[in-house]
Amino acid sequence: MALLIRSVVDGLRSVPDHVTQAASAIGYRRYRQLLQVELPITLPVMHPGCASSPFPPSVW
Repeated sequence: MALLIRSVVDGLRSVPDHVTQAASAIGYRRYRQLLQVELPITLPVMHPGCASSPFPPSVW
């Protein structure tokens, strides 16, 4: 479980500040920014951690 959490946190931290600032500047609210901007950028970072997690995806 710690590997999964670490993977998600590292992925979200990898999003450049200028990307989140640009999303805010064009009017994205925090939830929409997370779903449409940050998560697509973080998937390459999060995927290896989620794939090696001891919990299968059906448990999430």
